[in-house]
Amino acid sequence: MIEKLRGTLNCVQVDEVWVLLGEVIPVELLLSGGVANGESNTNGTYCECNPGFDGGGQINETSLIFDLCLPVNCPNGTIASDSRTCVCNVGFSGSGEYINATDAFPVCDEEVCPNGVVSIDRARCDCLIGYGRGGRFLSDKERYPLCREVTCENGRISEDKHTCECSEGFNGGGLFNDVTDSYLSCQNTSECIPSGECGDYECGHVSDSCSGKFSCGQCPYGSVCATSNKCALEGLCVTVIVNQTNGGTIGNWTPWSPDRYGDVYHRKGHWAGRPYFESTENGWNTHTYLYWYTGIQWPASLEVGWYISGTLGGSDPLAYLPERIPVPIDNAAVWRVKNYTSLAFVSDRAITSFCGPAESDRVTDYHMTPESVTASAPWYHTANPCLLESQTGCVLRDE
Repeated sequence: MIEKLRGTLNCVQVDEVWVLLGEVIPVELLLSGGVANGESNTNGTYCECNPGFDGGGQINETSLIFDLCLPVNCPNGTIASDSRTCVCNVGFSGSGEYINATDAFPVCDEEVCPNGVVSIDRARCDCLIGYGRGGRFLSDKERYPLCREVTCENGRISEDKHTCECSEGFNGGGLFNDVTDSYLSCQNTSECIPSGECGDYECGHVSDSCSGKFSCGQCPYGSVCATSNKCALEGLCVTVIVNQTNGGTIGNWTPWSPDRYGDVYHRKGHWAGRPYFESTENGWNTHTYLYWYTGIQWPASLEVGWYISGTLGGSDPLAYLPERIPVPIDNAAVWRVKNYTSLAFVSDRAITSFCGPAESDRVTDYHMTPESVTASAPWYHTANPCLLESQTGCVLRDE
């Protein structure tokens, strides 16, 4: 279709110019009136497009019109209303004024966040474990806040930066805190006097003000500490949970469980006159036992107490609790854990051992029947067969 237009088009007067409407020249540009996004020279032979537009140039002598001055795009940015500048979108940098020499806006480059992860909408950067700050994109500076490596004074940070293990003589450390972007400080135990406020608690633990735990007492044999810190649960414990309350790594041990916070040990039988417990999945990454060690080895290298070892009854434990209690729960003494760098035992006040809270974690009686003793501890009947007799009047037989 051919039409006669009145007005100006792309720098040239079109009062008596016939132009072809269609795909080449959008109608809205032809009808815009005035000088459309450019300026022509005095004799009307050349058109210089305005900033933000590209095209123009020498007039077409056949059609007597210039190439259209079309808007220049600014990928990942927003062009100002005057088309002279482009402001990069959130997560991109390179904002600036239109460059006439190249007929382009500066490139908006994608900003990276070293040691952090940029959100899908690019609005913020969350630092990786072991790094702090990050946050929302700084539009005025066109970058994310830096993710700086977090330190752990008087401690050693693991290679994956998940934990800090305090040096000997210090207590604290543990898992990296994503909320505070820090590790729990390692406090000098020689300069900090542990103390706790138990109030009306009868059992369990509270903070000891030295990054550890303070015992509020132990329940009488036959009762177990409830979540209310009262000796309100009747029964004998068959599930012991050993936990580093700071979430820390000590030596080669990191408390782990698929469904609980800490290593879970289930009673399997009796050893040395007391129940022993077994764990197949734990922070040691090996099959371990929790048992009473009587110190029968001479000379004794460690104290009598509750031992954790890969061998039932072993005298060289991975960790041990030097406390004479019937079952290793609600400990008042401090757990010792072997540090495999120095091969010395590290005392950690943040480790607690307690009975599982579920009803299935307790029984009325460990033995139930004399026959169950045979299955769990055959040495009982080796010494005295009468222990296996259910009926009265048992007579000790000669072997």
